[in-house]
Amino acid sequence: MSDRIAVSVVVVSHGRPDSLAVTLKGLQYQRHDRFELIVVSDLAPEVRPACRLEPRWIHFTERNLSAARNLGIAASRGEIVAFIDDDAVPEFGWLDALTAPFADPSVGATGGYARGRNGVSFQWRCTFFDRTGLDHAHPVEGTAPVIFPPAPDRFLKTVGTNCAFRRDALAAIGGFDEAYRFFLDEADVNLRLSEAGWSAAIVPQAEVHHGFAAGPLRTERRVPTSLFEIGASLRHFLAHHAPAEAIAPRLDAFRAEQRRRLLRHFMIGQLDRHRLKRLMRELGEGFEDGAQRSAKTALISPSAEPFRPAPSF
Repeated sequence: MSDRIAVSVVVVSHGRPDSLAVTLKGLQYQRHDRFELIVVSDLAPEVRPACRLEPRWIHFTERNLSAARNLGIAASRGEIVAFIDDDAVPEFGWLDALTAPFADPSVGATGGYARGRNGVSFQWRCTFFDRTGLDHAHPVEGTAPVIFPPAPDRFLKTVGTNCAFRRDALAAIGGFDEAYRFFLDEADVNLRLSEAGWSAAIVPQAEVHHGFAAGPLRTERRVPTSLFEIGASLRHFLAHHAPAEAIAPRLDAFRAEQRRRLLRHFMIGQLDRHRLKRLMRELGEGFEDGAQRSAKTALISPSAEPFRPAPSF
């Protein structure tokens, strides 16, 4: 029997069977030999990719990432719940590295690094965020994990395609807030875990290669097809975590940032003027919708079934 910590790896997938197949293939070669695999997906049984790890499939068609993750947490039986996207491939030592800091009982969350499609450049390393959801790069020297204790105004941000959480800690805060259907969902969890007294660790050697596959909200070239949900999520985040006087300036700055992003796509012919205007209008509509959303968390009970690790090869 392995002495490694029991981990539930959750993959949320929507409409990307080919990309998902590559992710599942990468998970087959993990050094960590004590994990179960849970896939929350809209795919019908006849089109699900084959996988020697014998994942447990949860059928879910709603486009709500937080709700899908909560289903994965509820079904999980490991002490740790790890997440990877269906357009990412982990290095073979990923899960060992990502879960190592949980040997410290103060750690409630860990996050790793993400490389881009070329396998060299980084998409994500160590980043903190404040109570307005604004990111701040935080240089880390070396490759050893670094544990950050909770703080009132700066929080380690774990990227959704490469993160893990102590299951009991997640359950105690009610899991993911399902009002965040997309964007800032992990940030909200990170903040609430910090407020509950948990430390968080950045793990440089826990690497995944993230492809940024096309999806409902972006093209394969990362051109947004809608800004409604990111607008709604930001406004919801600000309502629950930001000082009141900081909300309007943050929304103005975010609106300007998104406009600059769209103009870059427009200048190289990836976006026409009509779509640019529509996207900016949707962003404003998202702000209005997010202001009306209420937090939606739930009690997550332990799974009644025993932990059964995936077969090793």
